[in-house]
Amino acid sequence: MWYNGGTIQGEGGVNIPDTQYLARMREICDRHGILLIVDEVQTGMGRTGELFAYEHSGIKPDIMTLAKALGNGFPIGAMLATNKIAKLLSLVIMLLLLAAVLWLWLRRTRL
Repeated sequence: MWYNGGTIQGEGGVNIPDTQYLARMREICDRHGILLIVDEVQTGMGRTGELFAYEHSGIKPDIMTLAKALGNGFPIGAMLATNKIAKLLSLVIMLLLLAAVLWLWLRRTRL
C-alpha cells in the first residue's frame, strides 16, 4: 500500500498544508507499513526555498516524483526512492523482463 501526498497542492489555487501534515502522514505510514510517496512535480528544485518542499517538514519520503523544473523547460520526469525500495523495484523490473522474454520465446516456438 502507499499514500501519495503533495507537499503543496497547486490545483485550484495554492493550498499549503498545516506544518505538521507531512510529519503526521509519515507517522501513519510507518505505523501501518505504507509507503509514503511525495509529489514534488510542481514544488521541487528550489521552488519553495528548500531544494524539495518536503524538507520544510523534516520527513524522509520512501519515493519522490519530480518533473517540470527538473528539465528547465525540457519535458522530463523522474522517480527517486530509498535504497530499500530501489532494490525491490530492481527485482520487480528484472522479473517482469524475464517474464516478457519467456512469453516471447514461447510465442515464437508455437509458430
